[in-house]
Amino acid sequence: LQVAYCSKECQQAAWKGHKTSCHKQEPQLPIEDIRGRVGDAIEKHDWAELFKWESRLDEILEVQNEENTTRALGAYADAYHSTDQFDKAGPMYVRFAEACGALELSSMQIKALCAAGTCYMNVGDQRTGILWFQAAADVSTERGLLLSESNMCVVAGSALKEAWRRDEAVAQLRRA
Repeated sequence: LQVAYCSKECQQAAWKGHKTSCHKQEPQLPIEDIRGRVGDAIEKHDWAELFKWESRLDEILEVQNEENTTRALGAYADAYHSTDQFDKAGPMYVRFAEACGALELSSMQIKALCAAGTCYMNVGDQRTGILWFQAAADVSTERGLLLSESNMCVVAGSALKEAWRRDEAVAQLRRA
């Protein structure tokens, strides 16, 4: 697939979004080597290096143990979040939360669900954001946790849910 641009400036502007998924940029290394590079990138918080291997993430995770899989999912979620790629961070935080749940890492699962909620809110998907905040509240309640992070998440999620309901009610009244 080739794309024509109207100017060099437009091409350069498009590159920022394209470079994280560009397959031409990706060296063809054996998966074992890539796993080592991803591990190093995670340790150094080198998001540019981490993004190089994004297209092979499922392959990277395929044969790893649960702890390393969880660690990699969390790193990718944090990398997307810290580079304001909320559309990618939200789903990755959900995957991370699922992995944390499988390992019974409740406080990390709650934080991941709250982060997912925040990311979905940042891209304008309030409904999905609220659902993830509610999921965090549910995990907190199920596990009997009263962590400060989960409390903030529950309060924020409840407030957002009420605001959303109020906005929906106002919209319905206006339509009537």
